[in-house]
Amino acid sequence: MSNFFSQPVVFMPGTQCDERVWLPLWQYGSFELREYVPLQWANSLDDMLSLCDDRVSRHSQPVHLLGYSMGGYIAAEYLRHAPARAIASVTMIGYAPQGLSKTECEQREMLLDVIKKGQYPGMTTRRLKNFVHDSRRNDDNVAGVVTAMDVDLGSNVLQCHLQATSHRPDMTAVLTRAANKGLKIHFIGAEDDLIAPPKKLQQAASLIPNSSCKIFTDSAHMLPLEQPRALCDYLHSLMGG
Repeated sequence: MSNFFSQPVVFMPGTQCDERVWLPLWQYGSFELREYVPLQWANSLDDMLSLCDDRVSRHSQPVHLLGYSMGGYIAAEYLRHAPARAIASVTMIGYAPQGLSKTECEQREMLLDVIKKGQYPGMTTRRLKNFVHDSRRNDDNVAGVVTAMDVDLGSNVLQCHLQATSHRPDMTAVLTRAANKGLKIHFIGAEDDLIAPPKKLQQAASLIPNSSCKIFTDSAHMLPLEQPRALCDYLHSLMGG
């Protein structure tokens, strides 16, 4: 039997992702007041925040923000602009708020350069290893979906996502201010996540009051696709149904 969520939940996808990253979760949970923020439509950070604001403003009651990877950053960034009363909680999956390292920024710049030169090779087997758990590399419901989203969205969307969010600041102070005002902050990660290592999420939770951290085993960065049922059960416990 699926979990029933009676409060509004606003879903935000990650880089080079669309609603397909959330579909398995939606199958297990009855999100009555579900909103999806189509970040794949955005050309800039301002566009992303405007799309988020549009979905949040549709509800008269506070909403739960649920961001995956890049969407976690957008959820945190949105707190700068959103009235505190509009948000019930912020849950970030596969997102570390400390910002990107120098190496990560350099890697993104290299990828952007490849895209601008028209040489983007798509989601290669080598890159896929950074996102998907070893046990699911041949799973069409995980690796297959990641590859399909990359093909369908194309290099233009990836370029916009990288340009809009690669120079993200440390959001710990922003989240701390929100938590000090009573907002519930939740970090969710995966044991084998190479993009958002568990130690960084645990460190963030130790610094931010009123926050929690949950690490799933046997999963990597694509947690919403890899363990949707377990994730849905945990979200239900956080949001109270």
